Amino acid sequence: MRERKYSLPRHTNLASNGSRTGAFLIDLAISTLLTIGLFYGVFSNIFRERNENLTNTLNEERYASHLFFKDENGELDSHDKDTPNQRFVDDLAYFYTEYLDEGHTVEWFNVNILQVDGSGKDYFVYQTTNEVEDKTKIAIFKDGASQQDTNIYLQQVSDYAINVTFNEIPKVHKMIKDEQFSYQLTFILALLPSVLVTYLLVPYVSKDGSTFGKKAFGLGLASGDGYKFKKWQILLRVVPLLVVIASLFIPIWSNLLVLLIVFLTIFLASFALSMASPKRMSLHDFCANTIVVNSKTSVVFEDEIEE
Repeated sequence: MRERKYSLPRHTNLASNGSRTGAFLIDLAISTLLTIGLFYGVFSNIFRERNENLTNTLNEERYASHLFFKDENGELDSHDKDTPNQRFVDDLAYFYTEYLDEGHTVEWFNVNILQVDGSGKDYFVYQTTNEVEDKTKIAIFKDGASQQDTNIYLQQVSDYAINVTFNEIPKVHKMIKDEQFSYQLTFILALLPSVLVTYLLVPYVSKDGSTFGKKAFGLGLASGDGYKFKKWQILLRVVPLLVVIASLFIPIWSNLLVLLIVFLTIFLASFALSMASPKRMSLHDFCANTIVVNSKTSVVFEDEIEE
């Protein structure tokens, strides 16, 4: 027998959390497939020239910095611990002394980056001219220094140069943001119609307000009092999703890990709310004052008079 912890008509039976979870997963899969299809089949083609131009411009600047190089296939790549030692050093020296407009000299590079003067790693020594140290030339590898350790150190230097020094150059920073925003916009434009079709259009034209997932599990919608829902309530149920989509324009979402953590937190909070609520109402149910019912065992009347 159904527990009477809430005030609902006796002919209204709530959907179980298990069936709601199953319906949620089906709807999520449908909206994801629609988004992927629209992203690659429609909007990527519409914005292809713009996105490629932004990426190419940024890659040209990366190549000009000498922190990146073109591989045998012509693709841009960054130096790593497998890069030949001298090439690694020469390119780092070019970045700091030539590319950066900060007046760095080779002597500055030897001391502050290669740490020749014993301020840190003991991998490099000055070149000599007539047995005299020549600090105007790029330092060379010290005899006996481990090539593996040296290249690992150079990779750390290169990573810092790319992720901090290069990426924070104003013109480069703007290029990166423009590129990220362009691809974000492409994704959002593919996501929005997928969400609207799955969670708004299908329930709106359905008599019981069900999505494809809810139909698969025999579920439907009712108003919070157990009677027939109003069409405007379906729109309110989508509002939290639209807010989340709008928030994708916030620059912090360029970090995919942060995006996944926040979305997972929202989902878990909504699920916990559904578990704790006597009417099993999740976040969007509270926004619209709706409940999810078992369509097979419930009779949803228009109002008390019809009942």
